[in-house]
Amino acid sequence: MPFVNGIKGFLVNLEMGPLAFVTGAPYGFFLSVVENLTAFYQSRRRWIFALAGYGMSIIAFLPMAWVKQFAHYNYWPMALRSLFAVTLLWVAFELAVIAWSPRGRQAPLRPDPAPGSLPHR
Repeated sequence: MPFVNGIKGFLVNLEMGPLAFVTGAPYGFFLSVVENLTAFYQSRRRWIFALAGYGMSIIAFLPMAWVKQFAHYNYWPMALRSLFAVTLLWVAFELAVIAWSPRGRQAPLRPDPAPGSLPHR
């Protein structure tokens, strides 16, 4: 989760005391936490793609963890990570369509039996 990197900065901001909440820094961290958790929660809609992209990119990064970093080492893992990013964009698009679509209307109640229908016994 990318917001984990911001925890150190958040703790440094908290050393200022209550004055830290007058600035915008802690609120940016809270927003980052909420957006990351929401993205991971909503990615359950397409969990196979999200898990495959994120998991395979971590596995692809592992052999490079203890060697000298070269820029071309990151091409394949980042291509796999882009599968995760595209999945999140796909989910965000679906959620935006749901949010902007008009709500369905309920049909009016029909009298029982409906006019013109044959009598039932």
